[in-house]
Amino acid sequence: IAYSAVNPHLLLIDNCPESSMLLKNYPEIRCFRDITFYWKYLLNPDAKAFPNSGPRQPKFVRMQAVQAWQWNAEEKGYRVDSDLMQGMRCVPDPSRLSEDGRQLKADEQPTHRYPSTATPSFFVPPPPLRTEDDAIYRANLPSFDDDHRTAKGAKASSMLNQRDSELLISFLTVPYIRVP
Repeated sequence: IAYSAVNPHLLLIDNCPESSMLLKNYPEIRCFRDITFYWKYLLNPDAKAFPNSGPRQPKFVRMQAVQAWQWNAEEKGYRVDSDLMQGMRCVPDPSRLSEDGRQLKADEQPTHRYPSTATPSFFVPPPPLRTEDDAIYRANLPSFDDDHRTAKGAKASSMLNQRDSELLISFLTVPYIRVP
């Protein structure tokens, strides 16, 4: 069952001629590898990582999506290329520049393509809530006003008072109770 290899990460790269016995003996692994990469690639929070993010929307054919995998020893990671784009990444490009031409810091890079609404920080302004204590000692918590249901000229009603809002947000700090 176990396979000992000196450099197991090299079993997933493409070479011509085929040098990986793993890809030769189990050709379906290439498909699983590529599908898994595209899943992660589509969650990249940096919109500039996609070839059709600009004003010109090119047409693509199916064979342009075939991936070629190589090992990049400098970055200690895989380099994935296709006819669509060279150097595809699942994370924001660390060398990307901001609109004014300066290098983006790590905290300025986008973190999530689709932020989760199950995290308590989604509902409150910065600083982010990480623990129950952060929710308890926050001065003002959202009341989840029901603005869209008020009649013309009527005052907006509060859905939750401060105590209930504190309870709801503190429940969201528990890692195994929140809905993903």
